[in-house]
Amino acid sequence: MADKKADLAGPGISTYPEVEKILPTDYRSLLDPKETQRAITAAKRYIEDHLCKELNLFRVEVPVDCGRGQWSQRLSGP
Repeated sequence: MADKKADLAGPGISTYPEVEKILPTDYRSLLDPKETQRAITAAKRYIEDHLCKELNLFRVEVPVDCGRGQWSQRLSGP
């Protein structure tokens, strides 16, 4: 993707002007930004947990190596 702005509104919607066309002009979120973040996180976790259960999988989380090599050294041994 050459233009990052096209991806800012999220998957399925191309740009903020496109979002503005879809939402009613008097739209106001019922949640503040922090509550919205918590609700999205909870919904994502619910979907992941239940999808794993249905597919007989388990969830794995691993640390991210930020370029300093500390985590990769710990994971690969002494």
